[in-house]
Amino acid sequence: MIGEVPAQGLTGKAHGYLSSQWPKLVRVLDRLPLDTNGVESAIRPFVVGGKNRLFADTVRGAKASGIEPFPRTPSSTRSCRTASIAP
Repeated sequence: MIGEVPAQGLTGKAHGYLSSQWPKLVRVLDRLPLDTNGVESAIRPFVVGGKNRLFADTVRGAKASGIEPFPRTPSSTRSCRTASIAP
């Protein structure tokens, strides 16, 4: 039947769990903006740099092209900036 599932099945248990947790989920989502623009902007240089590094045959060639051959990871760099620490 559409709209009804047996409560003993896995889908029924999942539905019961979701129903019991729904108020908490709504409360959290009301406080958090669902916006990933900041994260996407923060990792864009690493993504573009990764494509550029893909075609740099040597470290010397990468340096000549202005590409950092061994970049810091995006998450550690972002964490340092958030904590006002020079990465």
